[in-house]
Amino acid sequence: MSPRPTTRIMSAASIGALVVALTGCGEDAQEVDADYAQICVQQDPETGEDVRVDDDECDDAGRPRGSFIPMFLFLNAGRSFAVPPVGSPVPPSSGFTTTRPPASATVARGFAPSGTSVGRSGVSKGFGGSSSGWGS
Repeated sequence: MSPRPTTRIMSAASIGALVVALTGCGEDAQEVDADYAQICVQQDPETGEDVRVDDDECDDAGRPRGSFIPMFLFLNAGRSFAVPPVGSPVPPSSGFTTTRPPASATVARGFAPSGTSVGRSGVSKGFGGSSSGWGS
């Protein structure tokens, strides 16, 4: 006996939701045409954790200013990554690192202070990454 049509529809919807969850892609992800995402952090003196600060604390070329340090995240195609809100810790498991990207890489900057999810697009959408200047 074959499954009822409603069972097939529900199964297809469940599989679709699972694919979105496993790949990390969703409609809420900000797509950028860049190889890396950059945020600015400062070490919390009490906890020793890196905490995201306003991106204006790191300069446009991604160089540190005083105790503020840029962190970078390699963006894989087809996957989105969480960008923490300003004031939140940036755990090592987030994928952000202080290792600078290659000079030929494009870097997206200027993510929402409230945090967001970012993913790499294949085509520029008119916002986000550039190797010079801030994204929106």
